[in-house]
Amino acid sequence: MAARFTLPFLRGDLPQASQAAATALGRGMETGIPGAIVAHSGHLFCLGWVIGDFSGFGHNTDGLPGPPFVWTAARALALAIAGYHEAGRDLLATLTDDIALGRTDSLHFLGVAIAVEAAFILEQQDVLVAASDVLARQADDHVVLGLGVIDLGPVRRYLALVHARTGGHDLAVRELREVMQDGRSGLLWQFRAALDLQTLTGVKAPQAANGLWSWMAHG
Repeated sequence: MAARFTLPFLRGDLPQASQAAATALGRGMETGIPGAIVAHSGHLFCLGWVIGDFSGFGHNTDGLPGPPFVWTAARALALAIAGYHEAGRDLLATLTDDIALGRTDSLHFLGVAIAVEAAFILEQQDVLVAASDVLARQADDHVVLGLGVIDLGPVRRYLALVHARTGGHDLAVRELREVMQDGRSGLLWQFRAALDLQTLTGVKAPQAANGLWSWMAHG
């Protein structure tokens, strides 16, 4: 059930994705499916990221099961987007050694991608450098949790963020253009790559009719 969130999310249909997340949680609680609450928290995080409002997700994830690495990365990104940069940097600093271990199980890899997103905003180069090789080994894949419970888009987009902050501007631009041109990226991530490209080059991104990433487009 939780995986039904992913298709509307990739299409940028946030109302349908939100409904799918709520339905999956309800069914999961009724039937006692392990991980239902964690999956729902992940869905709320994804939705909050796109709209720039993490109030549904919340910053206190200490009670959630699963590796604290992932939830720490998620909190760091939420803080970075909200403008609490010092607090975000403090959290990210605790993750660098774990990132450098190079684990590629899907949950840890998800955390690496989220940490890179936060580190790009916070210009925390040590995190970006530590993540570079980990991301490069799966450059042609998507950042996917399990069997599609969450899809955070092409790995190339996160590699582009690393390159952009570590002296590889032209390579970052090429990676983002590939994401934009590849229909497999999903409309949500194609448009996000266009906004990333706008940040790096000043080339104006088209405006999404459904307001995807509007906090970034107008921020």
